[in-house]
Amino acid sequence: MRQLLRERLRGHADIIGEGGTADEAIAAAELEPDVVVLDYRTAVGNIEGSVAAIKESSRSTIVVVHTGVPRYLIEEQVTAAGGVYSPKNEPEHLIALVGTVAPAPRAAASPGS
Repeated sequence: MRQLLRERLRGHADIIGEGGTADEAIAAAELEPDVVVLDYRTAVGNIEGSVAAIKESSRSTIVVVHTGVPRYLIEEQVTAAGGVYSPKNEPEHLIALVGTVAPAPRAAASPGS
């Protein structure tokens, strides 16, 4: 999943950290990113706790819960936790969402500059 997210966000955001568990995502929040994309399976059973812990580390971080779970089953829970729902079957939704809250990725410096 991380590799797929990395590919989807290439050119749309700077990726400054990754994690395979909720604890790793919470630790990455200490880097104070603009956005944390949390796979639903990573936070399963504790969306509220995961989102709250990320927000505690970095209040301004937007927590996006990217999931294949249908909107009608999970969006209210994600929103109540302080996160933003993003459906996996609509990658353009995630790209647009990240683009609205994150600064554009930094351009690579050319040699000699």
